[in-house]
Amino acid sequence: MKSKANISTNIFVDNADMGDDAISPMPKIITRSESAKKLSNDLVARQSSIDSVGSFKKPAFTKPQNKPVETEQRPTMDVSDEEKSEGAPKAKDSIESQDSSEEPKKKRKRRRDVIFKTILRECRRYFQIQLSDLTGFISSKKPRNDDYMYKCMEKFNKEFLKMNGSFEENFYLACLLYPQDLIRNLDHFLQHKQGANSESKRKMYKQTATKIHDTLYKYSHDKLDFFVSKTELSFLFCYFYEKGSGVEKEDPKFADEYEFIRNKCMDRLNRAE
Repeated sequence: MKSKANISTNIFVDNADMGDDAISPMPKIITRSESAKKLSNDLVARQSSIDSVGSFKKPAFTKPQNKPVETEQRPTMDVSDEEKSEGAPKAKDSIESQDSSEEPKKKRKRRRDVIFKTILRECRRYFQIQLSDLTGFISSKKPRNDDYMYKCMEKFNKEFLKMNGSFEENFYLACLLYPQDLIRNLDHFLQHKQGANSESKRKMYKQTATKIHDTLYKYSHDKLDFFVSKTELSFLFCYFYEKGSGVEKEDPKFADEYEFIRNKCMDRLNRAE
Protein backbone atom coordinates (compact mmCIF):
# COMPACT_ATOMS: atom_id res chain seq x y z
CA MET A 1 0.00 0.00 0.00
CA LYS A 2 1.40 3.43 -0.97
CA SER A 3 2.00 6.10 1.68
CA LYS A 4 -0.21 9.17 1.80
CA ALA A 5 2.91 11.41 1.59
CA ASN A 6 3.69 10.11 -1.89
CA ILE A 7 0.16 10.43 -3.20
CA SER A 8 -0.26 13.34 -5.62
CA THR A 9 -3.21 12.66 -7.89
CA ASN A 10 -6.47 14.22 -8.85
CA ILE A 11 -9.31 12.73 -6.90
CA PHE A 12 -12.69 12.37 -8.60
CA VAL A 13 -15.87 11.23 -7.00
CA ASP A 14 -18.12 8.85 -8.84
CA ASN A 15 -21.48 10.41 -9.57
CA ALA A 16 -23.07 7.12 -9.12
CA ASP A 17 -21.85 6.78 -5.58
CA MET A 18 -23.11 10.27 -4.61
CA GLY A 19 -26.42 10.09 -6.27
CA ASP A 20 -27.62 12.81 -8.53
CA ASP A 21 -25.44 15.54 -6.99
CA ALA A 22 -22.16 15.68 -8.76
CA ILE A 23 -19.07 17.23 -7.09
CA SER A 24 -16.55 19.13 -9.13
CA PRO A 25 -13.01 17.81 -9.10
CA MET A 26 -10.86 18.94 -6.01
CA PRO A 27 -7.56 20.83 -6.42
CA LYS A 28 -4.28 19.07 -6.15
CA ILE A 29 -3.35 18.41 -2.49
CA ILE A 30 0.23 19.26 -1.43
CA THR A 31 1.56 17.19 1.41
CA ARG A 32 3.14 18.69 4.55
CA SER A 33 6.60 17.41 3.75
CA GLU A 34 6.54 18.94 0.29
CA SER A 35 5.41 22.30 1.72
CA ALA A 36 8.17 22.32 4.34
CA LYS A 37 10.76 21.41 1.76
CA LYS A 38 9.66 24.23 -0.53
CA LEU A 39 9.70 26.74 2.35
CA SER A 40 13.18 25.66 3.34
CA ASN A 41 14.43 26.07 -0.23
CA ASP A 42 12.99 29.58 -0.40
CA LEU A 43 14.66 30.61 2.84
CA VAL A 44 18.02 29.29 1.69
CA ALA A 45 17.74 31.16 -1.60
CA ARG A 46 16.81 34.40 0.19
CA GLN A 47 19.66 34.09 2.68
CA SER A 48 22.16 33.52 -0.11
CA SER A 49 20.96 36.62 -1.91
CA ILE A 50 21.29 38.72 1.27
CA ASP A 51 24.81 37.42 1.94
CA SER A 52 25.86 38.31 -1.60
CA VAL A 53 24.66 41.91 -1.27
CA GLY A 54 26.08 42.31 2.26
CA SER A 55 23.69 45.05 3.38
CA PHE A 56 22.28 43.07 6.29
CA LYS A 57 25.52 41.77 7.73
CA LYS A 58 26.37 42.89 11.28
CA PRO A 59 29.93 43.78 12.14
CA ALA A 60 31.74 41.30 14.29
CA PHE A 61 31.76 42.32 17.98
CA THR A 62 35.13 42.47 19.61
CA LYS A 63 35.41 42.71 23.38
CA PRO A 64 37.55 45.68 24.50
CA GLN A 65 40.63 44.79 26.42
CA ASN A 66 40.94 46.12 29.94
CA LYS A 67 44.01 48.28 30.39
CA PRO A 68 45.89 47.83 33.64
CA VAL A 69 45.26 50.67 36.12
CA GLU A 70 48.38 52.41 37.20
CA THR A 71 48.44 52.94 40.96
CA GLU A 72 50.57 55.51 42.68
CA GLN A 73 53.29 53.96 44.73
CA ARG A 74 53.44 55.58 48.15
CA PRO A 75 56.52 55.25 50.31
CA THR A 76 56.02 52.98 53.26
CA MET A 77 58.11 52.34 56.30
CA ASP A 78 59.79 48.99 56.48
CA VAL A 79 58.41 47.21 59.49
CA SER A 80 59.29 43.66 60.33
CA ASP A 81 56.67 41.05 61.10
CA GLU A 82 57.67 41.01 64.77
CA GLU A 83 57.25 44.78 65.07
CA LYS A 84 53.88 44.60 63.36
CA SER A 85 52.68 41.92 65.78
CA GLU A 86 54.00 43.87 68.76
CA GLY A 87 52.57 47.20 67.62
CA ALA A 88 49.11 45.89 66.73
CA PRO A 89 46.78 46.00 69.77
CA LYS A 90 45.17 42.78 70.79
CA ALA A 91 41.40 42.45 70.67
CA LYS A 92 41.20 41.76 74.40
CA ASP A 93 43.32 44.80 75.26
CA SER A 94 41.19 47.06 73.08
CA ILE A 95 38.00 45.82 74.75
CA GLU A 96 39.49 46.37 78.22
CA SER A 97 40.63 49.88 77.32
CA GLN A 98 37.15 50.66 75.98
CA ASP A 99 35.54 49.41 79.19
CA SER A 100 37.93 51.45 81.32
CA SER A 101 37.14 54.59 79.32
CA GLU A 102 33.42 54.08 79.85
CA GLU A 103 33.69 53.54 83.63
CA PRO A 104 34.10 57.25 84.54
CA LYS A 105 30.92 58.09 82.65
CA LYS A 106 28.92 55.59 84.68
CA LYS A 107 30.38 56.75 87.99
CA ARG A 108 30.36 60.48 87.22
CA LYS A 109 28.81 62.43 90.02
CA ARG A 110 26.41 65.32 89.61
CA ARG A 111 27.89 68.79 89.62
CA ARG A 112 28.24 70.24 93.10
CA ASP A 113 26.86 73.62 92.12
CA VAL A 114 23.61 71.95 91.07
CA ILE A 115 23.44 70.08 94.37
CA PHE A 116 24.09 73.25 96.38
CA LYS A 117 21.27 75.05 94.59
CA THR A 118 18.94 72.10 95.19
CA ILE A 119 19.69 72.08 98.93
CA LEU A 120 19.18 75.83 99.32
CA ARG A 121 15.88 75.65 97.48
CA GLU A 122 14.75 72.86 99.77
CA CYS A 123 15.62 75.07 102.71
CA ARG A 124 13.57 77.90 101.27
CA ARG A 125 10.64 75.58 100.50
CA TYR A 126 10.56 74.34 104.08
CA PHE A 127 10.24 77.84 105.51
CA GLN A 128 7.71 78.91 102.87
CA ILE A 129 5.38 76.11 103.97
CA GLN A 130 5.82 76.96 107.65
CA LEU A 131 5.22 80.66 106.99
CA SER A 132 2.06 79.95 105.02
CA ASP A 133 0.72 77.65 107.75
CA LEU A 134 1.35 80.25 110.46
CA THR A 135 0.44 83.53 108.74
CA GLY A 136 -1.42 82.60 105.57
CA PHE A 137 1.05 84.66 103.53
CA ILE A 138 0.59 84.23 99.78
CA SER A 139 3.41 85.47 97.57
CA SER A 140 1.23 85.71 94.44
CA LYS A 141 -0.93 88.34 96.14
CA LYS A 142 -0.78 91.82 94.61
CA PRO A 143 1.66 94.14 96.42
CA ARG A 144 -0.03 95.94 99.29
CA ASN A 145 0.79 99.46 100.33
CA ASP A 146 1.19 98.59 103.98
CA ASP A 147 3.32 96.55 106.35
CA TYR A 148 1.59 93.23 105.63
CA MET A 149 4.73 91.41 104.45
CA TYR A 150 6.91 92.84 107.19
CA LYS A 151 4.37 91.90 109.87
CA CYS A 152 4.22 88.32 108.58
CA MET A 153 8.00 87.97 108.75
CA GLU A 154 8.09 89.47 112.22
CA LYS A 155 5.40 87.12 113.49
CA PHE A 156 7.17 84.08 112.03
CA ASN A 157 10.48 85.01 113.62
CA LYS A 158 8.93 85.52 117.04
CA GLU A 159 6.42 82.68 117.19
CA PHE A 160 7.99 79.95 115.07
CA LEU A 161 11.75 80.57 115.30
CA LYS A 162 11.60 82.09 118.80
CA MET A 163 13.73 85.03 117.72
CA ASN A 164 13.50 88.73 118.59
CA GLY A 165 11.89 89.77 115.31
CA SER A 166 14.44 92.49 114.57
CA PHE A 167 14.69 94.30 111.26
CA GLU A 168 17.71 92.22 110.11
CA GLU A 169 15.94 88.96 111.01
CA ASN A 170 12.80 89.97 109.13
CA PHE A 171 14.72 91.34 106.17
CA TYR A 172 16.92 88.28 105.59
CA LEU A 173 14.00 85.92 106.12
CA ALA A 174 12.16 87.77 103.35
CA CYS A 175 15.32 87.67 101.19
CA LEU A 176 15.40 83.90 101.41
CA LEU A 177 11.69 83.23 100.94
CA TYR A 178 10.35 85.94 98.63
CA PRO A 179 13.14 88.30 97.44
CA GLN A 180 11.17 89.74 94.52
CA ASP A 181 8.20 90.61 96.73
CA LEU A 182 10.64 92.11 99.18
CA ILE A 183 12.10 94.41 96.52
CA ARG A 184 8.60 95.62 95.65
CA ASN A 185 7.87 96.30 99.33
CA LEU A 186 11.34 97.52 100.21
CA ASP A 187 10.22 101.03 101.15
CA HIS A 188 7.83 99.65 103.79
CA PHE A 189 10.60 97.46 105.19
CA LEU A 190 13.04 100.35 105.41
CA GLN A 191 10.59 102.37 107.48
CA HIS A 192 11.40 99.98 110.35
CA LYS A 193 15.13 100.66 110.07
CA GLN A 194 16.39 103.89 111.49
CA GLY A 195 18.57 105.84 109.06
CA ALA A 196 17.83 103.48 106.13
CA ASN A 197 15.63 105.85 104.13
CA SER A 198 18.50 107.29 102.10
CA GLU A 199 18.92 106.33 98.46
CA SER A 200 22.31 104.73 99.06
CA LYS A 201 20.91 102.50 101.82
CA ARG A 202 17.97 101.54 99.68
CA LYS A 203 20.27 100.57 96.82
CA MET A 204 22.46 98.49 99.15
CA TYR A 205 19.52 96.48 100.54
CA LYS A 206 18.15 95.93 97.05
CA GLN A 207 21.49 94.56 95.85
CA THR A 208 21.63 92.27 98.87
CA ALA A 209 18.19 90.81 98.12
CA THR A 210 19.11 90.32 94.46
CA LYS A 211 22.36 88.56 95.31
CA ILE A 212 20.68 86.15 97.71
CA HIS A 213 18.10 85.38 95.03
CA ASP A 214 20.90 84.67 92.55
CA THR A 215 22.49 82.21 94.98
CA LEU A 216 19.48 79.94 94.48
CA TYR A 217 19.36 80.31 90.69
CA LYS A 218 22.77 81.55 89.44
CA TYR A 219 25.04 79.74 91.83
CA SER A 220 28.71 80.46 92.38
CA HIS A 221 31.03 79.77 95.32
CA ASP A 222 31.38 83.49 95.94
CA LYS A 223 27.62 83.86 96.23
CA LEU A 224 27.46 80.92 98.63
CA ASP A 225 30.15 82.58 100.76
CA PHE A 226 28.10 85.77 100.71
CA PHE A 227 24.99 83.78 101.77
CA VAL A 228 26.84 82.16 104.67
CA SER A 229 28.43 85.45 105.77
CA LYS A 230 25.00 86.68 106.94
CA THR A 231 24.42 85.43 110.46
CA GLU A 232 20.64 85.38 110.04
CA LEU A 233 20.84 83.16 106.93
CA SER A 234 23.35 80.82 108.56
CA PHE A 235 20.97 80.41 111.47
CA LEU A 236 18.07 79.63 109.12
CA PHE A 237 20.03 76.92 107.31
CA CYS A 238 21.19 75.28 110.55
CA TYR A 239 17.59 75.28 111.77
CA PHE A 240 16.50 73.64 108.53
CA TYR A 241 19.33 71.10 108.77
CA GLU A 242 18.28 70.03 112.26
CA LYS A 243 14.49 70.07 111.89
CA GLY A 244 13.49 70.34 108.25
CA SER A 245 15.86 68.39 106.04
CA GLY A 246 14.75 64.93 107.18
CA VAL A 247 16.27 61.94 105.40
CA GLU A 248 17.53 64.06 102.49
CA LYS A 249 20.71 64.96 104.35
CA GLU A 250 21.51 61.24 104.73
CA ASP A 251 21.13 60.56 101.01
CA PRO A 252 24.57 59.64 99.58
CA LYS A 253 23.93 61.97 96.66
CA PHE A 254 23.57 65.02 98.93
CA ALA A 255 25.16 64.12 102.28
CA ASP A 256 28.58 65.68 101.60
CA GLU A 257 27.09 68.94 100.31
CA TYR A 258 24.69 69.18 103.26
CA GLU A 259 27.61 68.83 105.65
CA PHE A 260 29.68 71.32 103.68
CA ILE A 261 27.08 74.10 103.92
CA ARG A 262 26.24 73.28 107.53
CA ASN A 263 29.90 73.45 108.60
CA LYS A 264 30.33 76.83 106.95
CA CYS A 265 27.17 78.12 108.66
CA MET A 266 28.23 76.79 112.07
CA ASP A 267 31.62 78.40 111.68
CA ARG A 268 29.93 81.72 110.98
CA LEU A 269 27.63 81.41 114.00
CA ASN A 270 30.53 80.52 116.28
CA ARG A 271 32.46 83.60 115.15
CA ALA A 272 29.39 85.81 115.69
CA GLU A 273 29.08 84.90 119.39
